[in-house]
Amino acid sequence: MSPLTWLAAKKVCKKSWIWLKHHWKIVALVVLSFVVFCITRKNNNAILKVLESTVDSYKKQVDVLEKTHAEEVEKRNQEVETYHRVVAEIEERYSEEGQKLDEAKKKRIKDLTKKHRSDPEEITKILTEEYGFTHVK
Repeated sequence: MSPLTWLAAKKVCKKSWIWLKHHWKIVALVVLSFVVFCITRKNNNAILKVLESTVDSYKKQVDVLEKTHAEEVEKRNQEVETYHRVVAEIEERYSEEGQKLDEAKKKRIKDLTKKHRSDPEEITKILTEEYGFTHVK
């Protein structure tokens, strides 16, 4: 090596050292990023498995919620249908007798159907006792 090349290399090293002392945070950030990259590159499959299991769990929860919601809507629709059927039968019975079903009686029927929604036989029994008609299927 010629002395001129040696002096040029020495000058570059001194300038680099001064730059490193002033901008050490940039160098530290680059080194830290490289270390993190090397570490996470090895565990990439584990991270993907965790992500996939989280997504699967989320989909299962959404499916359960949708199923529960559909069941609740169906149950509510059946209750509304039962209520309307019972009111229609009672109004028909009352119209045969020349009476009119008022709002208080309709409210009472609605309350009974809500209270005994799981036991239609109990609804039929109570309505038979209160309004004097029988349910024919």
